[in-house]
Amino acid sequence: MVKLLNKYNLPTGLASAIKHISSAYSRGQSDVSSTTLIDSPTPSLLFEKHQDKIEEEIAEKFYSVLGTAVHHIIDQADNTENVIKEERFYGKENGWVISGAIDRLIYETAKFEGEEVKFADIEDYKCTSVWSVVNPKQAWHNQLNVYAWLLRQNGYIPRSAKIIVIGRDWQKSKAAESIQNGGNYPPLPFHPINIPLWTEEEQNKYVKDRVLIHQEADHLFNTLNKQVGCTDDERWKNPTMYAVKIKKQKRALKLFDNEVDAQDYAKNIRESYVEVRPSIARRCKDYCNVKQFCELAMKEGYVK
Repeated sequence: MVKLLNKYNLPTGLASAIKHISSAYSRGQSDVSSTTLIDSPTPSLLFEKHQDKIEEEIAEKFYSVLGTAVHHIIDQADNTENVIKEERFYGKENGWVISGAIDRLIYETAKFEGEEVKFADIEDYKCTSVWSVVNPKQAWHNQLNVYAWLLRQNGYIPRSAKIIVIGRDWQKSKAAESIQNGGNYPPLPFHPINIPLWTEEEQNKYVKDRVLIHQEADHLFNTLNKQVGCTDDERWKNPTMYAVKIKKQKRALKLFDNEVDAQDYAKNIRESYVEVRPSIARRCKDYCNVKQFCELAMKEGYVK
């Protein structure tokens, strides 16, 4: 089990709550959860092997606990009919059991092609930065379509999927400014995002492909002690950029993703120079709790 530290000396009540909620998660009786399935296999494999050696700071887990608390409040207060809350569904693919806990499922029983069926509308709550509304994540599309796949394995016909963003850093002043200037900053801290459902064939292929990727990584890791590196997208890695700047000025005149283009642009500007802004894998740098065991993170210097 991960050792939780309290080096910032948080109040006992808050620290205890974070510890309690952090230890409560379970993927149920499954080989892989939906959130792990859509992610790189390496972090979960390293975590399972080394979790007794991992130390985490309680304060850095606050936002994940805040999200769990919001889910709990909604779950306890919602008495709407034909709603299933926080239920884990299971499905099988290529010998593995996949599970996913859906925040809120609204269902309707109706006749379809002469048979009685259950239609389902998926809702998933995300307590996250409001900028996720401005720049929606591909992972949300993947996750909710895996949920739709799971529901089909359990006799439902999914007809819609929606993310409800709760913007933990929403600001009224920025919303007012955005409305005035025609921006895309959300007008309220709560913002629904409709997630298009893929075809059944697309969902089937995605789930099968992801299971095969995880099974191959699991085999290499547990039988040959080989790690499959995360992709750049999975590591939140931005490309190397080249900034054309003028001496004694902080801001760049222009950014380029190609050094030749940057040098060509700078050559006709007096006192200009090209500043190289190295690529950074933000997840490796700041958000991965197993990087000390990861060969790629060590190779690229993210482990001190």
